[in-house]
Amino acid sequence: MKQILITPEIEAMAEEYANNLFTDKRASFVQPIEGLKNLQTDIIELNDHLGNQGDYVAYLEKIIDEYDELKKLMPSGFGKKKEEFDELLNPKGLSVEINCRSLRLSREKEEMAGIQPCKSKFYEEVVSRMRYEEARPVLAKYMMEKMGVQTCVYCNNADATYSEEQKEAYYHLDHWKPKDEYPFLSVCFFNLYPCCANCNGHKMDGKKGSFQLFAETEPASDPFMFVVNRKSYEEMKPDTLSVEFDEREAADREYCKEYDKVYRIRKFYNAPTSLRQVEKLIYDINSHRCSYPTATDRSIPGIVDKKRLFHFVLGVDSDESNIFTDVKKKLKLDTAKDAGLI
Repeated sequence: MKQILITPEIEAMAEEYANNLFTDKRASFVQPIEGLKNLQTDIIELNDHLGNQGDYVAYLEKIIDEYDELKKLMPSGFGKKKEEFDELLNPKGLSVEINCRSLRLSREKEEMAGIQPCKSKFYEEVVSRMRYEEARPVLAKYMMEKMGVQTCVYCNNADATYSEEQKEAYYHLDHWKPKDEYPFLSVCFFNLYPCCANCNGHKMDGKKGSFQLFAETEPASDPFMFVVNRKSYEEMKPDTLSVEFDEREAADREYCKEYDKVYRIRKFYNAPTSLRQVEKLIYDINSHRCSYPTATDRSIPGIVDKKRLFHFVLGVDSDESNIFTDVKKKLKLDTAKDAGLI
């Protein structure tokens, strides 16, 4: 919905995430490098039918060699890196079924228990061996606690919560570059986007979104805006209330249509429960619009200042560099601009 600029602080977070991922696991935990090497062995010993086992082994070897880099690879490097991997293995080979042993049981224990090798698509097994499921709560801590991403990055209309006590993330992590094409980026810091079940589900239904969350250079893209119809300000009639989702520039018109089609922004923001929240927002703005300039003129540094007054009126801060600190923050900031509070 709105990009986040990769600052030196965020780069440092990605570096810390990459350096510390799984370092706190118990000795029995199968680390990604070990799991990928075991998968190489399975490719050689259990998959004579492939005919190009060497290509799969080389693909895995590249992940092993570049594992530390892949965890923090910048978005601008994704395309070139995919080309390098595609040279080793035809992309169609990623979805080929392979025979493989259990990730968590040794070969000896499998044989003792009479467990037969299972079948799995190659890319799925790569993602599993890179321990994506176990990486989710680790990344959640960085995204939420350190970066302040508290909502779905696609709709800004749903909370993203994380329990430090239970080490559990209560939201989805969407792979910007899909796992079935970019399995080597399955635990990459800059390829995982916190999102709600609705938005992730729409993408999983086959719709493709082109939104890139992280920007490497300024200005960070902010191509969309919310517009509450003018009658809402003037008449305060709920039956006239509606929220439009529009492009800022004519050049982004098709992009805006595509984005709305994938994530159904207009539909969610015009749902009855959402409109009740918007109605309260308009009421608060109308109630404080006249007194706000006078109050800010009388602000006392350190006690009552403009930022605190703004937060009091809208319930969010006025920092536009990260709209994902609060649900509907972008709607509130866009509406405040339209009303002259910003």
